[in-house]
Amino acid sequence: MSNKELKKCPFCGNSCDVVSGLNQITFFYCVNEQCLAVVSFGKAQSMKLAVNKFNKRKS
Repeated sequence: MSNKELKKCPFCGNSCDVVSGLNQITFFYCVNEQCLAVVSFGKAQSMKLAVNKFNKRKS
């Protein structure tokens, strides 16, 4: 998964990485050591759907 496909961290604005973890849960984590926020979506979500949800921002 390319970082270019992900929006920035909703908390600090830095880059995020994405991994598929235990039980196929998708995790998005901020690479900023001062933030280190983690957002996750349950195993029922495909990676593509999870990325779409992560990138969705309330106007």
